[in-house]
Amino acid sequence: MSSASLHARVVTALLLSGGAGLVYETVWARALVRYTGSTAFSVAVILAAFMGGMAAGAWIGGRIADRSRRPLVWYAGLEGCLGLCGLSMPWAIGAMGSLYLAMASGVEAPEPVLALLRGAVFLALLAVPALLMGATFPLACRVVVQRHSDVQGGVSGLYAANSAGAVVGCLATTFWLIPAFGLAAGSCVGAGLNLAAAAVALS
Repeated sequence: MSSASLHARVVTALLLSGGAGLVYETVWARALVRYTGSTAFSVAVILAAFMGGMAAGAWIGGRIADRSRRPLVWYAGLEGCLGLCGLSMPWAIGAMGSLYLAMASGVEAPEPVLALLRGAVFLALLAVPALLMGATFPLACRVVVQRHSDVQGGVSGLYAANSAGAVVGCLATTFWLIPAFGLAAGSCVGAGLNLAAAAVALS
């Protein structure tokens, strides 16, 4: 396979993956409001989980990429796992929300303590997909570095594609997907984008 063809596949996969990431961030933040009672608190939890988890995931993904002879297979596998997370997350958020309510109902504590408890419960839930998201980009970059003559241009193209997908995903989710189909369907659309990214990477 030519370097240009491989690069086009990875760019397409990252475009889809970027869209999925912002679909999830938008949908899951709104889903958390049911249990946190505050949009600002939900966004803070989402951002903390995504930024921290993605940073840790990028470190882990970078180490895997340095050692793996087949980084694209690893990439596709992580995208597939993200798709499964997207499909299960509406149920998981409901289950963790019920767990939090059960825990909070048996605790006599001031609101700041309960807020920390809410944050801990949902951070633990969101850490897994955030780690997976963070690990995908270093693996995609390794594929390009191995085959692309212009490393700087190749990697910047991947970042641009991922960012463009994120912009489209955020706008489409906010103004069309959620109003038309709801939160659970939105998470499933994100899962479909991840699975499509995995399929493109392996095609």
